[in-house]
Formats: sequence, structure tokens, C-alpha cells
Amino acid sequence: MVGTTTAMDTFGSRLRALRQQAGLSQAALGGESYSASYISYLESGRRQPTEEVLVHLAGALGVPCDDLVETDQQSYAVGSSALTLQVADAALREAQRVGDPELICARAEVVIEHAVAAHRADLWWQAQQSRMHALVALGRFAEACEVGDALAAHPITHGAAQLACEVLAMLGRAHRAQGHLELALARTGEALDRMADEPVAAPVRAEVLIVRVAVLMDCGLVDEAVRACDELNRLRDAVDSDQGRGQIAWVVGNVAFLTGEVASGIDEHATAEQLFRPEVDLVLWARFRQASARMRLDAGLVDGVADLVNSAAMALSLVGGPGDLANLEMVRATQALVDGSPREALLLADGVVDEPTPLSPQSRADVHLLRHRAWLALDNVEAAREALRQAALLYEAADAWQRATGAWRARADLESA
Repeated sequence: MVGTTTAMDTFGSRLRALRQQAGLSQAALGGESYSASYISYLESGRRQPTEEVLVHLAGALGVPCDDLVETDQQSYAVGSSALTLQVADAALREAQRVGDPELICARAEVVIEHAVAAHRADLWWQAQQSRMHALVALGRFAEACEVGDALAAHPITHGAAQLACEVLAMLGRAHRAQGHLELALARTGEALDRMADEPVAAPVRAEVLIVRVAVLMDCGLVDEAVRACDELNRLRDAVDSDQGRGQIAWVVGNVAFLTGEVASGIDEHATAEQLFRPEVDLVLWARFRQASARMRLDAGLVDGVADLVNSAAMALSLVGGPGDLANLEMVRATQALVDGSPREALLLADGVVDEPTPLSPQSRADVHLLRHRAWLALDNVEAAREALRQAALLYEAADAWQRATGAWRARADLESA
């Protein structure tokens, strides 16, 4: 039998290798019985062959059926490696139901090891995807990107646009969290290209656009963010979960706030608040409330902010990571500044800067912008200029060039004032 170049030797990869060795196109292999699209589905792992299909394929290729199925046909006797893999996979699914990312990572690694030994690319892929999501939840973004790159290059991912877009969206999220905004734009751009050419379910399309809008706003590319947000808004009715629609309302509201449409932002965030349920995802519920409070404060609003901050703080004290707690301190610093307490705002902001929290460069830049505002309120222009310098450098480190330029210009204006 012809060997393949990867450890994940699957039916689809063996079929493709044998077809290419025989010099046959997918249409020629299918003949009058099966379409080229169906053969493509078999090779990508999206379809599994029946006995009748196997007989046809083996005959067309001139090989025994065993050459096609080989390691796919395994014994599930007690103590067999195939049964061990199934047990490990069941344990991973249980960890996912519990929702503990550390446990998910540990059990996914066990499944990955057994899946490689058993030549089960499908279970390897699923376990790697679970591991990637868990690594993002744990804030281990560099590791998540390594896993995501491996998934993005895998034949299973190449064969299914929906799977590719899921991986690319998560890669975009992980790159953004590290301040690699150009990479985040590139990955979400790849997903947009796949979605333009092939059908992808609305929730996945929405996830890609949610990540892309966030990256565009980080970069200061407001007009592009508004256009992406318009497309996201059109998906709202096609997303069938409250959590999914809540995330759309959250992002649409964010863009409204940042473009000066404050009333629309308030309405969208009110919709998101109704849709998010803490019993479904407490972390997401708390992060939204924290972010909504920050948006209101940046718009000069104080009504309802205290309730949002207090409820977010209570939840994040239980389930939040270091980054969540640092962002909460930023909200409190902004609240102090709006309340007319710039010294308190500085103390809180300086605490965020001094702590080794896993904030992205662009988020750290935002802290220095807040410090700039606080120093101006205290009539310390030189300190305000230094805060702007640090913000500009951090925006540059994150490839947020427009925001960096804005910070440098604001610093120059202070120098000439």
C-alpha cells in the first residue's frame, strides 16, 4: 500500500494517495456511479464509505479493499487500543460538560496520543480543537496558536469550510490577545474568503465577524469595523441561540458607542444583557457587564454603571482569570476618573501597569491613555505626555498603527500647547 506523509493515516488520505498514484481524477474514480464531489467528501473525511462504495473504489484503483480500510477496521475487544481510545474520548467529553479548561487540556492530550497510535485523524482533530479552546480560556495564547496552526494545515480542515472558519476565528482571537493584530486580521481574512466561496453556518460566520470587528477596532480601523458590523447585524436572526445573539448585540453596541451613537449602543447592550444568562456561561456574562460599564463610562455616562461593575466583580472573583481582574481594575479606574477622583484613577491604573497580568499590548496602551487623562486632570502635562508616549509605543508593538499615530499626535499637541 502507498504510504502517506503524516502520522494521521486515514481512509481519506489513503484514498487520495492511491488515486493520485493511479493518475485518476476524482471524476474518473467516481465513474458513472459517484460524483467528483462525493469522492472529494470521502478524501476530506466528511463522508464514510459503505461496503458498496469500497468495492467500487477498490475495483477502480485495482487494489484489495483491505488496502483502503486497513487501520480503520479495528478490534474493540477488552484491553484493545481502539477501546482505550474510545474511553479516553468519553472522558474528554465529560470534561467538556464540566467546563474545566485544565481538565479538558489534560484529557485532550491523552486522546491525541491514543488517536495518533490508532491512526484516527477524526478523533485527533476533535481533541486538538477542544485543547485549543481550553488553552484560550486559560490565557495560554501562544500554545493555542501552535495547536491552531496545526489544525489549519490539516486535510480535515482544508476539506470543510465550516471547520476551517472555526479554527481561523479562534486563531484570530488568540493572536489578538497577544497583540499580534496583523496576524489576527490575516486569519480572519482567510475565514472571510472561505465564507465567500462556500456555505458556512450562521453561528460560525458570526463568530468570525465578532473577532474581526474587535481586531479592527483595536487597530483603529473604524470604517472597516462598521462595515463588518453591518454584515454581522444581518446574521442576527439566523443565529438560533440566546448567547450567540447576545454576543452580536454586544459587538454591535460596542461599535455604536465608539462611533458616537450612544443611544444605539445603550439599546444594543440592553438587548445583550437580557440575552446573556449567568447559568449558561458565567464568565461571558461577567465580561459583558464589565465591558458595558467601561463603554458607558467612556461615553460620560454613570447611570447603571455601579450595578454592572459590582455584579461583574462578584462573578469574576469566582471564575475570572488575571486578565479579567486587570480589566475590572481598569473599569474602576475609569469610574474614579469620571467621578472626579484622578488620583484614585492613577493608583488603580498604575496597579494594572505594575502587575504582570496577561494583557495584550493594545490593552496596556489603553491603560496609559487613561493615565494620560488622569494626569491632565491634575495639570501635570509632562506626565501626561509620557503616558501618551508609552501608549503609542505599545500600539506600535501591536501593529495598531492608526491608534499609535493618534497617540503621537496627541503628545505633539500637548508639547505645542
